Amino acid sequence: MYRKKEQIDREIDKLMKELNKIALFDDVISGDEQAIIDKIADQMKNMQEQIMQVLESELHDEEFNDLLMDCLNDTIVNVEKVAMLDGIITEDERKLLGVLKEFVNRGGALSE
Repeated sequence: MYRKKEQIDREIDKLMKELNKIALFDDVISGDEQAIIDKIADQMKNMQEQIMQVLESELHDEEFNDLLMDCLNDTIVNVEKVAMLDGIITEDERKLLGVLKEFVNRGGALSE
């Protein structure tokens, strides 16, 4: 019915590797870029915990997908807040947000 923990972990690991690759494109991870990556990692950890609890419940597929999308959309909002702390979203930060948004548009690659 739902993906297994290992599959979820693998998708999130791929996301985090892609984010680090983007951040290192210019050979430097700025403090702002690191703050974004850290916030995404924190949000993904929280989401993983919620998903593991949900997987043990009797939610229908549609309810599971709705919950997943709510978590992912909350992640975007929270990461955008971090990016805007200095009042500027740089091109590198915009690229990181783009990777996150692509991940979210794919349903986090976590739903079947």
